[in-house]
Amino acid sequence: MDNGAGTSGQASRPTAPKEIEEYEASTKAMKSFNEALRQLSDNLEEMTQSVEQTNTITSAWLSLWHK
Repeated sequence: MDNGAGTSGQASRPTAPKEIEEYEASTKAMKSFNEALRQLSDNLEEMTQSVEQTNTITSAWLSLWHK
């Protein structure tokens, strides 16, 4: 890993004050985006489960109704 003293081919953390602020803002934005994606994934999972439960109930109701 590059400690900023040399060039190892890996990205290193910027050192100029403006670059540091931009890096920190970018990192914060990416963390927020990842959290939003996680919440969306959780919500989609809950919606999928609700649809599956609705389909099961509807199927049972239709089978009783057709008897």
